[in-house]
Amino acid sequence: MAGPLFDLRHNAPDVAAALAKKPAEVLAALDPAFGRAAIELADAERVAAPKFRSELTNNILAGRKSQSPLEYQVIANSAHGLYVDEGTGAGGRPPLDQMLKWIDSKGITPSNPKMTVLDLARLFRMRIAQHGIKAQPFWEKTYDEKKDRIVELARAAAAQALGRAA
Repeated sequence: MAGPLFDLRHNAPDVAAALAKKPAEVLAALDPAFGRAAIELADAERVAAPKFRSELTNNILAGRKSQSPLEYQVIANSAHGLYVDEGTGAGGRPPLDQMLKWIDSKGITPSNPKMTVLDLARLFRMRIAQHGIKAQPFWEKTYDEKKDRIVELARAAAAQALGRAA
């Protein structure tokens, strides 16, 4: 399962008007602008993402969604990205192997000498099942902060294409 995902699309009327006037020129200018917007958004998401061993941060990627122009995406390609961003309610349990890896990476050891690390992992899983995981939202907030920049890139590309075509 992948984490949060954004599809970048424009809805600026002036960009749409420019596309109607000179579609090939504006499309050729918009495509790299959208690529740049996806990269800038991914960079901002990496900065805003909660850090723990940087696994989530290192798996935030920007790239083409398809071969069609203007189709880019930013995705948190991590099994737990969505859970970190949105949190979870009671009911779900993380896989035991993932819980054991987490315990090991945190250096957690049972305080009771009769308890094994496996017992501890099971207790953590039970706690998550009962209470869920607290959300650490960063995805939408960062997108909202970068929206104006994305529109700015699209408008500048459209204006530049129309200027070249004139």
